[in-house]
Amino acid sequence: MTFEMDALEAEGLAPAVLEQAIERHVREELPRLERLWSYYRNERTRGGALAQEAGLPGRLRGKHSTVLGDDRADTNEAVIENDIAWRVDAMVDFVFGKAVRIRSDIEDESKRDEIERFCEALWEHSGGLALLQDAGLLAAVHGHIDFVVRCEDLIAARGRLEAGDAEKAAELCRIEVGAATRGIGIVNASDYRQAEAYMIRTLSERAAIDPES
Repeated sequence: MTFEMDALEAEGLAPAVLEQAIERHVREELPRLERLWSYYRNERTRGGALAQEAGLPGRLRGKHSTVLGDDRADTNEAVIENDIAWRVDAMVDFVFGKAVRIRSDIEDESKRDEIERFCEALWEHSGGLALLQDAGLLAAVHGHIDFVVRCEDLIAARGRLEAGDAEKAAELCRIEVGAATRGIGIVNASDYRQAEAYMIRTLSERAAIDPES
């Protein structure tokens, strides 16, 4: 596994630190998060059982039960209603029923208006209400969510934008949802409130085909 390490090494983050964080995430966090998502979806496993059956007593797992000496283990009873997903979806629809407005408290009125127009345009450009609902769903299932602000194009265009063109500047940025299954944060060893790095783990199509890549 290779990284563009110049900037990270300048901050004292060696490749071994990143490798360790990724391996721990894959080994410990990812299986737990995938179980939570399967429980929400209540999908059938390869053995034919529903995902939510894992939370039932052994005597109620029907033909999938491994309980020995229990004459009730041969029942065909199983989870048939995914009430959990309905409740989560209803909560997300209620909480994010309308767009979020960000207000600036800066004293300069013209700057305040520009900041608010930029934030509103950025949210809309990034997906608006749909982005918030996706984030709310993932946070409800996984327990937390990260937002990643991508502004490489805005930085590259710095100096070429006209003053006050908030909407144009917003088009050069976007907010993305950093799902817990992909986002890996590294915090300061002395202060957990300070982030040292944030990695987004992805698998390329080539890597999926060629395990050696």
